[in-house]
Amino acid sequence: RVPHLAPLIGGGAAVTATGVTGTLLLSIHLREVRAFTPLGTAGLFTAFGVTAFAGRRIARAISDGRGEQAVLGAGLLLQGAALALIALAARPAAPIMLLAVLLALFGLAHVVANTGVAVVTATAPDSSHGTTAALVATAQYFGGALGPLVIGSIVADGGGPPLGIGLAGGTSAAVGAFVTLARRG
Repeated sequence: RVPHLAPLIGGGAAVTATGVTGTLLLSIHLREVRAFTPLGTAGLFTAFGVTAFAGRRIARAISDGRGEQAVLGAGLLLQGAALALIALAARPAAPIMLLAVLLALFGLAHVVANTGVAVVTATAPDSSHGTTAALVATAQYFGGALGPLVIGSIVADGGGPPLGIGLAGGTSAAVGAFVTLARRG
């Protein structure tokens, strides 16, 4: 039995729900407000992947010092902070380099959070590892589909992409706090 299965499944769903939502809404913002082309948006989003190896090292350091579930909690908290900062910086006159730096932070956080999902899933005993992995994967797909729908409906009601990105960040941070507290309890 995996200790703390609910935080793992909820955390896995939140990593994907908030990551997909933040990415989608920032892409819409760049197109509608900044008049980015699809290629320009893709170019800016390369910053998301630049920090992947650093994210892996950070995840390992957290795991070595505080355990696997701490990686998931920290990654979600960091992803929430990155999305909140992107929401604040998503203004028509914001420097592109600022958005690139914040996208790099978001990418780092996303790697840490997804590493947390993977390492906690790996702690499942052999007898339930397949079922645990299937539940987590299903939760991530569900989160990836549902997150943009729920938060996107708020954006459609007039909040705009920055509000939606901020809501995704707040959700990520809240679930990160839950995962962190569940680890202690």
